[in-house]
Amino acid sequence: MLSGLRGATASMIPDQLRIIDIACGTGALAFELSKNAAQVTAIDASESMITTANQLKEKWGMQHVTFQVADATDLSLFNTNEFDVATISLAIHQFDTPTGMKMLEEMKRISSEILIVDYASPLSANYYKYLTWFIEWMAGGDHFKNFKTYQKFGGIDTYLKQLHLQVIKRTEKGQSIFSLVLCK
Repeated sequence: MLSGLRGATASMIPDQLRIIDIACGTGALAFELSKNAAQVTAIDASESMITTANQLKEKWGMQHVTFQVADATDLSLFNTNEFDVATISLAIHQFDTPTGMKMLEEMKRISSEILIVDYASPLSANYYKYLTWFIEWMAGGDHFKNFKTYQKFGGIDTYLKQLHLQVIKRTEKGQSIFSLVLCK
């Protein structure tokens, strides 16, 4: 299901743009985006995730993807409007609201557009809603607490309103469990 979600995410971005992927993990989305992008820069706060992503980059010979360790709440190492699009996938719900807000503020500063992929809120009333809650409950601790707050807070839409971001394109995937929102 996540590979389909990555494909849907990449299809929302025109070809040959400069993209930054925030909270990239091991780089799965960054690699997908690189198929049609001019350049992809991908960051994550976890050094081990970036190490793995760089190993995969070397293995697959990917030239126009760069990975680096960085804190998404402070993207001062990047210039204003340095990128055409900033992406963040399945990460905002993991953070407390002020951290998520700061990440999106930084993304807004460094890119012309932002593509947010995360859980819909509220989740559709189907089997997948309960599966999602179970998966997030299994993650436990602050992760689950932040997911519950994200759902109560109103998810992506509340962030968009507070940051004065305008929706360009929106789609739902995975039985309406995931929202993909391109905004500026």
